[in-house]
Amino acid sequence: MFPKNSKNCYLNVDFIPCRRHDGEDGKDSYLFYYVRNPESGKLVRFKIMLNRYLKGAERDFMAAQISANVYNNFMKGINPFTAPSVGRTATPLMTVIGRYKTYIKKLEQKGAMSEKTRIDYYSRLNIFEEWLEDRHYNNKKVYELDTALATDFLDYILLDRETSTLTRNNYRTWMSAFCTWLVEKQYLSDNPISKIPILPVKEKFREPLSVPDVKRMSAYLRQTDKRFLLACYFEYYTMIRPIELVKIRVRDIQLQDQTVFVPSMVSKNRKNGRVPLHDKIVKLMLELEVFSHSGRSYLFGKQFIPSEERARSDIFRNRFAKLREELGFPPYYMFYSLKDTGIIDHGEKLGVISARDQARHSSVEVTNLYMKRRSGYVNEAAKHFDGDL
Repeated sequence: MFPKNSKNCYLNVDFIPCRRHDGEDGKDSYLFYYVRNPESGKLVRFKIMLNRYLKGAERDFMAAQISANVYNNFMKGINPFTAPSVGRTATPLMTVIGRYKTYIKKLEQKGAMSEKTRIDYYSRLNIFEEWLEDRHYNNKKVYELDTALATDFLDYILLDRETSTLTRNNYRTWMSAFCTWLVEKQYLSDNPISKIPILPVKEKFREPLSVPDVKRMSAYLRQTDKRFLLACYFEYYTMIRPIELVKIRVRDIQLQDQTVFVPSMVSKNRKNGRVPLHDKIVKLMLELEVFSHSGRSYLFGKQFIPSEERARSDIFRNRFAKLREELGFPPYYMFYSLKDTGIIDHGEKLGVISARDQARHSSVEVTNLYMKRRSGYVNEAAKHFDGDL
């Protein structure tokens, strides 16, 4: 850590030599030093782990040797922002993600990785890229992928996407593998995921809304918050994911053919798509005078009002949390539950193929994962159909 009054002490300093940190019982031993980033003008902390060396004389010797090398290199004009190898830490994070995709694609081609694993990695990388864009982190350098940023992303997976702790833990495992590769390729000095704990695993918490609760919610929002009702309509009828919804613009709505265009840069599968709009959505948009706003405006800005400033995707989760309290809904009802509910209702009334197309799923198998019945559901038609036995 910096000493007191560090802002004054290091205002004109471009380099702070290595210092050593040793945790309890010699664990978590490392060197750290600071170099001023020529782009941001800020001092950036770099860390070199010492745990690989035996505690005692060997570790002490290597710590002194590494400290001297770092100092001598800086005096020669070599630092993490200029050196050909160590300078990789200043590579744009989005660029490195692209290189990692190329790397795992080659692993698949050489038989070192299965196609299923490669597809799974690609999916998680795409979601990570979406999140970086949603938070306006597109321009971050790879050295900024630290424990704090990784924790924020895992919180997004657990909270904003409303997944289970098991899914969040799976993302943590994947992210640790990604960061291990970054360390191997000298993009990072250590793995920032190592300090993030694995959460106790519980069963999936999110559940679809019951029919009475769907109707009660709709009636309540019709009286109290029509703009959020429109967001709920979109999630239930179009099944567009929250992180996609905040990127939809007014110009993407086509009144003539009653569809919403989902551009490839917005869509999870990176493909352009058109999704039918239910009559209720169109009527409510006209009632709220959505089309009086500029076509460049995002459909759901802050306060769910069209705006040229894009909002973050957690606006839906935060507002639904308040709605849950207002209506006394159970904790397993979440904004994403509306997508689950919409797929179930759509599939039961129009068929699973139609639900697949509406949700833009890659296969019926994916849609079937959502087609779980509500608690206590009984298909009355099963009591009376004319079988052959």
